[in-house]
This record gives sequence, structure tokens and C-alpha cells, in this order.
Amino acid sequence: MMRIQELLGVDLPIIQAPMAGVQNSKLALAVSSVGALGSIPCAMLSHDALRAELSHIQSQTQAPINVNFFSHQQAEFNVERDAIWRSTLAPYFREYSIRQQAEAQGSSDFSPLWCGQNTTGCKEISAAELTLELAKALCLAS
Repeated sequence: MMRIQELLGVDLPIIQAPMAGVQNSKLALAVSSVGALGSIPCAMLSHDALRAELSHIQSQTQAPINVNFFSHQQAEFNVERDAIWRSTLAPYFREYSIRQQAEAQGSSDFSPLWCGQNTTGCKEISAAELTLELAKALCLAS
């Protein structure tokens, strides 16, 4: 059976999640530089921006890079459905002061995944270092 590393042409069986709207090629390059599969989110890029990102990647590495696109039809906004998830998560918004923190940061997105997160005690770490720490924790690298 072929290992995922052989299939993808990487040293580590780690695939960086592409995050459309919040990352560019810098993260993908950092992840690929340590032997994992870096990913570039392309669904929200114009043709020119996509060409520029891919040209930049090609000028920096020969490592494989995941080029990711959305392939689903975006759901239409539904007021009732939106009200249900917001109501369901409201106790957590209150408990963790998510709405207040988001508004203080100028955001109208109250999703706990994207705003108001408590980073107290967190250390700043490069994507390459984080990838290697993950690989070590999973006993994938020495």
C-alpha cells in the first residue's frame, strides 16, 4: 500500500488546511519548507491574483503545494436558519463575551471560530515551527 507521503511527494503526512480569505502563499511555503503539504486557497482569488500567488510559489519552491478551490454551490442566506444557530450559540457568546470582544475589534462577525478568542498565554510561533512541533507530537518526525 502506498503511503500518503509517497502519493503527495512530501516527507511528513501533514496537510495544511487552506483558509480562504485569511492566508496567502506565505503560510503554504512555510509549511512545505519543512516537508509537509502546504495549501493555497484559491476560490476567492481573481485570475490575476491566482497567477501572482502561483508564480510566487514557483519562484520559491519546487515542493508540492495543494491548490484548493471550492466546488459546491454556496447556500442562499436563510434568516430563520441564521437565527437558530445564533440563538443556539448565544449562551457561549455571553459566557465568553464574544460579541463584546468582536465589536470592540470592529467586527460584526460573532462566530466563535473567528473572533473574540482569548490568546492569553499563547506564544507566537512560525508556521514551519508549528508544523514540526505537530509532526514531533504525532511521532512523525525526529
